[in-house]
Amino acid sequence: MKTLRIHALASWEAAEEAAYYESKRQGWGRRFLAQLNATYDSIIEYPAAPTPIDGTPYRKLRVRGFPNAVIYRVLEAEIRVMAVANLYREPGYWTGRRFSDENE
Repeated sequence: MKTLRIHALASWEAAEEAAYYESKRQGWGRRFLAQLNATYDSIIEYPAAPTPIDGTPYRKLRVRGFPNAVIYRVLEAEIRVMAVANLYREPGYWTGRRFSDENE
């Protein structure tokens, strides 16, 4: 089973989204984080399930019950989460992100 490696900005996005949802309704932030963790579990179990985004190596899996998706890339040794994106804001804003050990 591959490990999940989450980009620092994706972790920040998750925290920001959770805080936003919690500010709108008590308990929604926790609910979002629970659904996000379930999404991570699905990605680990079935990493190749979603088709690649427009011919790129990146895949997208929606967070159930929220307008968010986890954008990730499957590598030989690990799965790299690039973004926890709100689907109503700036599509593709995350495309320039890299992990420190990437040369692309």
